[in-house]
Amino acid sequence: MSDAFWRAISVGFVAVFVMTAPMETSAQDLMQEFDCIIEPRTVAKIGSSGEGLIESITVGRGDIVRRGDVLATLESTLERAEMELAGVRANNDVEVASSKARLAFEVERLTRTETLHAKGVVPVSALEEAKTAHMLAKFSVRSAELDMKLARLALRQAQVVLERRTIHSPVDGIVTERNLAPGEYAYDQSPLMTIAEMDPLNVEVYVPIERYDSISRGMTAQVMPEQPIGGTYDAKVSVKDKVFDAASGTFGIRLELSNTNYALPAGLKCRVRFKNAE
Repeated sequence: MSDAFWRAISVGFVAVFVMTAPMETSAQDLMQEFDCIIEPRTVAKIGSSGEGLIESITVGRGDIVRRGDVLATLESTLERAEMELAGVRANNDVEVASSKARLAFEVERLTRTETLHAKGVVPVSALEEAKTAHMLAKFSVRSAELDMKLARLALRQAQVVLERRTIHSPVDGIVTERNLAPGEYAYDQSPLMTIAEMDPLNVEVYVPIERYDSISRGMTAQVMPEQPIGGTYDAKVSVKDKVFDAASGTFGIRLELSNTNYALPAGLKCRVRFKNAE
């Protein structure tokens, strides 16, 4: 056969190869796996809003806690005494009752004086005196009611101060570290313990920039933890970074992995495969 014939065959073969190669690569990409790591959703270092001696700590390392559970209490003898004192003042309505009784008396007195003045029995000075006493009695009632309101606000403030001596868990999770013990001094720069929120878990993965258009928030991926855990778990894309890492040619993806009953540990290496990449 002629050289022209073989050149035509070669060109056709190269053209077919060029057209089919991207399709094969795309199919491989659908099954491509990437390294990832499973992390807690949050890691909270629990501190105290006030300072003082730790009276008790109710949990230890490895304990499961729920949002609102009591974690520790600070010594609060003074705060309890102040709340009791504020409670007595807030419930003392003697001044209000006394001022109201005085006002009722002055109202009757003013009414009688006005009647007598109209008949010419009492002078104008007596009427003015009765009016002034009536006005002062009204101010006295308002002052007593204001004092009562301030006393109730002081009681609420004392209750808040006392409540702050009890430390509650802000999240559901597992205690991973306990830093202080009863009898030690707690202050704002010294965390009492660390709690890891474990449901759901975060799965962090970096993928090549060329996969950017094929991954979107809400899509499903398969997460395969390393041994000895193993298995395959479905997760959802919750974060897709919009800032690339130029040095590595990758961008970050975060998956949300349900972890009911804390069956999966955190801090575990894994592999991830995006199921419905297009």
